[in-house]
Amino acid sequence: MIKRVLLILLLASLIMPASGHCWVQSFRWAASGNLLYGDFDNDLDPIYIWDNQGYRLYTTLSNLSSSSDMLFSDVSDGVYLFGASGKLGIPEFMGWENRSMLLIQLADTRSDLTSGLDTDFDGTVDLTDTGYQSGNYTRFFDMNNDNIFDTRAVYLSSADNYDILKKRDWHFTHGMRKGRTKLGISFDHLGYGNNYSEQITQSNLFNFVTPSHDYSYSKSLTLTDLSNSSALESRAEQGAFKTTLETPINIFNVSYESPFRYIDNSDLRLDLIITNGDDQMKTNDYFSYSRDVSGGGITDINRMSESAYIDSTQGGSTFALGAMLSKYWNYDFYSWFRINAGIGSFDANRDYANNYDMSRRLTDVQGNLTVYTRDYTHNIIREGDTKRKFIRFYHKSVVEFTRDFVFSAGLDFQYISDETDWTERNSLLDVMEYDNGDGASDRSDSTVTITESHVCNLLNKTKRTEVMLPVAMEYSLGKWTFRVGAIHAINKITSEEDGIITDSDPRVTRIVYGDGDSTVTVSDDDYLSTRTATETRTHTTHYVYGVEFNANKHLKAELLGFLSSTDTEFLNTDFYRQLRISLTVLF
Repeated sequence: MIKRVLLILLLASLIMPASGHCWVQSFRWAASGNLLYGDFDNDLDPIYIWDNQGYRLYTTLSNLSSSSDMLFSDVSDGVYLFGASGKLGIPEFMGWENRSMLLIQLADTRSDLTSGLDTDFDGTVDLTDTGYQSGNYTRFFDMNNDNIFDTRAVYLSSADNYDILKKRDWHFTHGMRKGRTKLGISFDHLGYGNNYSEQITQSNLFNFVTPSHDYSYSKSLTLTDLSNSSALESRAEQGAFKTTLETPINIFNVSYESPFRYIDNSDLRLDLIITNGDDQMKTNDYFSYSRDVSGGGITDINRMSESAYIDSTQGGSTFALGAMLSKYWNYDFYSWFRINAGIGSFDANRDYANNYDMSRRLTDVQGNLTVYTRDYTHNIIREGDTKRKFIRFYHKSVVEFTRDFVFSAGLDFQYISDETDWTERNSLLDVMEYDNGDGASDRSDSTVTITESHVCNLLNKTKRTEVMLPVAMEYSLGKWTFRVGAIHAINKITSEEDGIITDSDPRVTRIVYGDGDSTVTVSDDDYLSTRTATETRTHTTHYVYGVEFNANKHLKAELLGFLSSTDTEFLNTDFYRQLRISLTVLF
């Protein structure tokens, strides 16, 4: 008799991938076009956990967290995984049998990324390495051409580029069975956190690069007059860029299944799914530059710094109801039909601040001090919420032509509608002060203040329709099982956004001169309300395949996507190094 197969619910497209599957999956599921469940998938579900017998042990060797580990190449995603399933010592109560499964995965990994050093500041990268690196470069100059070195330049530089991945995920399943009636719960906690980065390539004030990885660097230059060991010039530049992502998510599922008396040889399943989660992003970027020049009675001190801060959060809940009818036509052919529908509500806010400070103090040979300062602040605060509606229909048929050959095909349709209502408050303050250092407060001295602000209401409607047509085959030959699948996906996304200015203060430039006179310039209030609409359609086909080897009753090995585009000869060791293997222990 064919083992029944289940597709885990679409909890919410925000949380689940397009296939609607859980955050981890078996090699059989991945290699059969998301149609055929493996033992691991059954363990994740409170109803179909009863399709497994005995006990199962899942470890890091099971390669389930991302399916990308390569055992023979020592390539790993850095995740520790452990899980077990079975009756786990829970006794029968009032005729109800109990079976459970617990799975955890942990990660706390730093991955060093490539960075480059321009050790002599000539614009060319001289050293390239991963992680933290530093350089020390010294040059001597003959400035007066007397064939004696009179100036020394010392260049110091450092860079650190890395990525940090943190995971604190766990899953719990508990199923109960009494005859053909089953009920159970499952709970997922995904404590995902990630710092991500990218090497900085330039640093222009008001437009410095904001990398997408944790990245920091520093540069300094010191020029020294060797004749009297006095400092002629010093420069320093540094940047620190960090973005932190955290997406804690909780998923709670209550399931019930019993025979459906109105249709022969059928079961009816009902599910209630509650999802709660947050998406938090925080960015702290800082850049500074300084230049001090002295000599010949002139002192020039220049200081500049710029920072960007972003705090963005989105959190909320979705509620979904699901119903599934499984129809068994005979021992070799069954179908089931599933429909899920739900609603969700998400609150969101985004706080953005860009600050720029600059000061320059120039003393000439007569001792006159010229001072120029600038303080620039730009704030954007966005608040709003998103309402979500979604519905999904899934159909699958499985035919066992022989005990060795299984064929399956399905239809997966889902529709998601999001409506977001944002309020955005945008404000700018720019203050520039100038004193020419002549000792008199006159029209040559000035303070310029620029202000502007506006409030905007943003309405966005996004609709996504996806149709997937999977098909799969599986053939067994002794202890070996070969499987192949294909998924054809049709996607359509439409989006409409209206931007309506609800309040604004025009750009005002106020100049106050040293003699007390002032001018005020008010720019035209030229904010425009906007409306945009987009539509995209795509058709894609994705092919998957895998092999399973049942070594004995205690060990099962599976391979996924093991044929690469190069070095595929079986006598080539590179072929074996690229194998993605999953090992499961059975008791």
